[in-house]
Amino acid sequence: MKTDNPIARRGLNYDRDQDLIAMYNYPNQVRKAIQEIQGIAGMIVYDGQVTEDEVSFLEQWLKKNGHLATKYPLSDLKSLFEEITKDGVVSPDERRRLFSFVEAIATGTKSSPVVDGIYAAKPRITFKARQFLFTGDMEFGSREKAVNAVEERGGVVANSCTLKTHYLIVGNLGSGAYKYGRFGTKIERALELQKQKKSQIQIVRERDFVAAIVKS
Repeated sequence: MKTDNPIARRGLNYDRDQDLIAMYNYPNQVRKAIQEIQGIAGMIVYDGQVTEDEVSFLEQWLKKNGHLATKYPLSDLKSLFEEITKDGVVSPDERRRLFSFVEAIATGTKSSPVVDGIYAAKPRITFKARQFLFTGDMEFGSREKAVNAVEERGGVVANSCTLKTHYLIVGNLGSGAYKYGRFGTKIERALELQKQKKSQIQIVRERDFVAAIVKS
C-alpha cells in the first residue's frame, strides 16, 4: 500500500532521520505549543497583572519555542514580546499591552469562546451610503470580490470598526483567532460598541451578506 508519509516510505532510522522526523511532526508541535501558551496565559492573567517573574518566564519559553511561532497567536506574541523587550526594560505601558494580549488568548478567562449568538438575526442589509467591514476568511469568494460588490452598490468598505460602521461581515471560515477560543479584535470592538449603545452596527454572517448581494 502506498503512503504519503516520507518516513514510512524510506524506512525509519532514528539516527539518520532526526531532521525528517522533526519536519513531519512540526504541525503537531505548533498546535501543542499554542495550547501550552494558552494555558500559561490563563495563569498569567489570573491576578490581573504581568509580574517581573512572568516576563522572565515568557522570555525563556519563547527562546525555547520561538521556532514554532509561525501561526497566531504564537507569531503575534513573539513579535510583541521582542518589541517591548528590545531596550531591556518593560515599562508599565508595555506590561499593559502584554497583559491585554495574553488575556485575549488565555483559556479560562471571562471572554466567551462561542462565536454563535453574536450575529444579527435575519439582518436587513442595504448598501448605498452604508459602511462595511470584513473579518475572517471568506468562503464564497475572495475578500477583494466582496469589497467590489459593496462598492458597486454604493457602499463603503472600512479597515477598522468605528461608530460609522454599519455592518461587520464575518467570513464563514472564521479566522485564526477563533480557532483558539477568542473573537478577533474587530468583533470584540463591535460587541463593545453594541454594549455601550454607541452604534447600530450589526454583526452579520457571510451567508446573509451573500444573500443580500444576490437580491440587490
